[in-house]
Amino acid sequence: FGRRISRCMRGVYTRRSEPMTGLELRQRRTRRGWTLARLAVEIGVSGNTVWRWEAGRSPIPGPTERLLRRIL
Repeated sequence: FGRRISRCMRGVYTRRSEPMTGLELRQRRTRRGWTLARLAVEIGVSGNTVWRWEAGRSPIPGPTERLLRRIL
């Protein structure tokens, strides 16, 4: 029984969504009412880094994306 549950739960924990786009990040941020600078402070990166993500010039790292999905 335990193994069956383990196999079922494996899909829950390993399921991946599509990567967050810069547009999606900007929409989530503005919906929350945060400025680009505020988001940068909240997650501990520079405003320029957030700008590059939103402009699509740099990919959002996986761990950061997971954090963004939780807070925005």
